[in-house]
Amino acid sequence: MKAQITIMALLLLAAPASFGKKNAVAYEEPHYAMGVAQVNAGTGHGTGYTVNGGVIKGRKSLEVGVIYSEKESRIAGGDFKYRVFLGNLYRIENDNKIYSPYLQYNLMYQKSTSTANSVVELGGENYEIQDEPGTVATMGHFLAFGNKIKVFEHAFVDSSIGLGIYQGSMDQVNGPDTWGVHNGNSGMTFSFKVGFGYRFN
Repeated sequence: MKAQITIMALLLLAAPASFGKKNAVAYEEPHYAMGVAQVNAGTGHGTGYTVNGGVIKGRKSLEVGVIYSEKESRIAGGDFKYRVFLGNLYRIENDNKIYSPYLQYNLMYQKSTSTANSVVELGGENYEIQDEPGTVATMGHFLAFGNKIKVFEHAFVDSSIGLGIYQGSMDQVNGPDTWGVHNGNSGMTFSFKVGFGYRFN
């Protein structure tokens, strides 16, 4: 009888550990997601909309997508995001968890058409001449803090705010009127994103 009780006690103690291992393996399985978001990076290209697809594994996720420019009315850039979710893995994967904060590295490539006026002096008078439209491309690197807020099963609101540097934007005179430091065709500024996402599995 004592042997049976001992065996039962050992089985009961081993069961949670075994269940935890199975869950740990399940948490490490990749999940696939898609999201859309409104973005403004303060680099002179105005408001854009990102459409991203990504994979989530454990506490990390990787997303790649395109940026649709409101100003250009076309796809005019690319978006890359690498995230690390904060907190214990089991809590992150908890279906009842509403908030999932994360840290993010965001690489954004944007391009748009720009027209700038040249100032020409003739006979002591200054005249502005409109230049031919040119393409302006920008590469921005942003570190951001964000939060995924669960709306219903597998669907969430996703928002983030970041600070970063950019290179290749319009010069300071014709450049963005945003918070930050803009010097020539580079600077440091903020990025804002808010959108909606869905996890498929």
